[in-house]
Amino acid sequence: MVALIGNTVVWYNDIEEGFNRSRYSRYGSIDEYWCNQDELELAIEALPKLIQAGEDTGKLGPPRPLDFRGEAD
Repeated sequence: MVALIGNTVVWYNDIEEGFNRSRYSRYGSIDEYWCNQDELELAIEALPKLIQAGEDTGKLGPPRPLDFRGEAD
């Protein structure tokens, strides 16, 4: 975990090798898994927009399974 802002956590995903912003409802547990793979600077730059808008619009989505060619379906 890098930072907590309200019910949002900024965290580093060592599997995807990038930073993400996700909601949490209980300390120590992330409710949403995202695979943005952002640099820390980008994840932090999004926080003022999150605070002003009350929602995070900069998420790419959860991971998707690969097809047999190794491409996302």
